[in-house]
Parts: sequence; structure tokens; C-alpha cells
Amino acid sequence: MKNNAYFDEMYRIGCEWSKRNEAYKARKEEIIEKYGWDSDELKAWYAEGEQMKFPFSGGANKAFRAWRYTDGDEILFDDHCWDSEIHDFIDTLRSAGFKTFVITNQSTGLMENLLTLARMDEARLPPPQKVDLSQAAQESLEAFQEAAGAREVTLTGKIAPGLTLPASREHMVQLLSILLDNGMKYTEPGGEIALTLTQEGSRLRLRVTNGPTQVPAGDLSRLFDRFYRGDPARSQKSGGYGIGLSAAQAIVQAWHGTIAAEAAGENTMVFTVTF
Repeated sequence: MKNNAYFDEMYRIGCEWSKRNEAYKARKEEIIEKYGWDSDELKAWYAEGEQMKFPFSGGANKAFRAWRYTDGDEILFDDHCWDSEIHDFIDTLRSAGFKTFVITNQSTGLMENLLTLARMDEARLPPPQKVDLSQAAQESLEAFQEAAGAREVTLTGKIAPGLTLPASREHMVQLLSILLDNGMKYTEPGGEIALTLTQEGSRLRLRVTNGPTQVPAGDLSRLFDRFYRGDPARSQKSGGYGIGLSAAQAIVQAWHGTIAAEAAGENTMVFTVTF
């Protein structure tokens, strides 16, 4: 990591908060198993979470990430969709000693995914509601059709109707968007992205398959690590910053599911979510 005293201190504080937050989240499953969903103990857990907000504002957090992935003394940023945070963003950079800011339109994905991840990091889940995952999947599929056409990619879906789960609809839509967007970024023109949703026993299985694509070498579970980019040049070309899949994992785990990545042959990726 590059050296900057101001951002080094932000990093230290953020790491300490992350450790406390992980320990806090780990207690939830134990509480649910021991006391149940309607217990006072779980209510107290939620109340405790209200006091564990991320120590930095969204704008300050984005300033740190922008600094981390910018070479030289100029900071590149996008002013799309986050006007309310721009003052904190610039004030943080100024506090860190930066004076030059270049507005670009190439960082939209980074900013949007950081916002998703920051929200999940707060560990303040809404009460679970009955979510029609089939409907959310179909709507997400339709929303991405235009983008798929523009990229010369075929987008298909095989969605079993009426599949529901206790969760947050907003989070499920975010999850679907991240997985489909990831497929869009890394599927070569002329390729295909397939979304399937099935029920297998008591489990719901959501899969997004895309190819042809360059399958990353090594341990594919690292794709879910924050800021992991197996091939930086490829990630920059596609607009990837190592944020989206980490946010997807955070959403899935928050609602008691699992997510995995695997290669299907030499040029196809499969992301499987199980609830």
C-alpha cells in the first residue's frame, strides 16, 4: 500500500472496526440458534448494531479508495449518483494533502459498489420479509437486457416461479445486479450469460453462468476478497475494482446463505448462491 500518514491512520482505524464488526456479526447465528428469531437477545443484538456504524462517512471512505487506486498526485473521481457525499470526499483528500482532482466518467462502478459494501458493513439488517426471489430475478433479467444487447452478449434466464425467502428485497435486487453486472464486465462479445433459479429440496439455488471469459488462475474463492484483482490490467479494462463480488458475499452471508465461484471448462465461470 502507498504511504500517506492521513490515510494510513484511516486504514488502521478501519481495520480495527472491521475486526470488531466481524466478531459482532458472528454472534448473530449463535443467538438465533440458542434463543430464536423473536428473542430479546436478538433485539439487543440489533440495538448494539446501531452503535457500530462505520467510523468514516461514505465520502471519506470513497476518498480513501480513490487514493489507493490512483497513481501519482492526481485523484480521479466520478460525480455520478453521489452528489451528497462530494464535500466529504474532497475535504478528506485535502486533509490528506491532495490539491488536484480530475473528474472522470470511468469510475461509476467503483462508487456504486463501494456504497453497497459500506451499507452492508454497518451490519444493520432490516427485519426479514417474505421476498419473491423469482420475481426479483425476472425483473433484474429484464433490466439488463438492453445492456447485454449493447455489449453483443446474449442474456437468458430459467427462473422457477414463486420461490420466496425471508430477506430484504432491496438486498436481493442488489445481489442479482452485482452478479449480472459482473457477467457483463467479463463476458466476451458474442458470449452468453445465463441466470437460473431453482429449488433443490429445502434450498433455493441461484446461478449466474457466463462465458466465454478469461477464468482467473488460482483460488477462485479469492474473487470475493475485498479489492482482489487477479489480473489488474483486465480489471481496469472492464471497469472492475475488486468490490462487487465482495459486496455480493456480504449480502448472501447476512441472510444465511453461501456463495461460491467455480470454473466450468476453460472459459466459463459459474457463480452459485444457496439459501
